[in-house]
Amino acid sequence: DLLGTFTGETERTDDPLTTARKKCEWGMALTGCDLVVASEGSFGAHPSLVFVPGNDEIILLVDKKNNIEIVGRAISTETNFGGTLISNSDELKEFARRVQFPSHALIVRSAEKDSSNITKAITSWPQLERCVNDLIEKQGNAFVETDMRALYNTSRMKVIEQAENRLIE
Repeated sequence: DLLGTFTGETERTDDPLTTARKKCEWGMALTGCDLVVASEGSFGAHPSLVFVPGNDEIILLVDKKNNIEIVGRAISTETNFGGTLISNSDELKEFARRVQFPSHALIVRSAEKDSSNITKAITSWPQLERCVNDLIEKQGNAFVETDMRALYNTSRMKVIEQAENRLIE
């Protein structure tokens, strides 16, 4: 999280490849290993299809001993990346269905850019409804978004696998 979070508590200040390099450097410094692998993902407008959401994944292998760096990269439109303001249960059910909940986790917060009241890794309907309903009662709506961390997003895992395969090739 020191290099950036998907939910914005920490902004990523470097491009994805530089961030992956920093992860490798930190990994080597912490472990004493000279062979490391790191990944970094980004979500937003697809680089070629500007109005389509895209998932860009980088897998970086650094071999310090042999001075080798290998990058595997995959860009996909197969993503459930998104978020919306919810004010009732019908809107919640529609959004959750569209983003493949509960196989893909969700995040609930009081506003799109507000990280002060945030619940991540929501994977059950009772938890989702409780978080959303609490905010609707307090302020009339809740912002619900996809949890893009790999362990909570199977669509992203598939794109990471594609980047890994390209690294291996």
